[in-house]
Amino acid sequence: MNEKLKLNDADLGLLAVLKTPEGRALLASLLRKIGYFSDNFDADTTKHAYNSGRRSVGVTLVNWIKRLDPDQFLNLIKEDIRNEY
Repeated sequence: MNEKLKLNDADLGLLAVLKTPEGRALLASLLRKIGYFSDNFDADTTKHAYNSGRRSVGVTLVNWIKRLDPDQFLNLIKEDIRNEY
């Protein structure tokens, strides 16, 4: 964790979730469900806009995780890959 950050209650809550394998699994599942790991392109512009909006939530979450504790993001990805195969 970056010790220089000033943390608010939401930051502390996210860090608590990231500390457990179950919490990281939950976040990985959420990221998959909102299409963070997928291509959001669709020839239908309405669907493309919808997919982009969903994926942007994932981008925001990942940036937040990486700001707070980049090592936990790597753990999340490693554990998700292990669980996937």
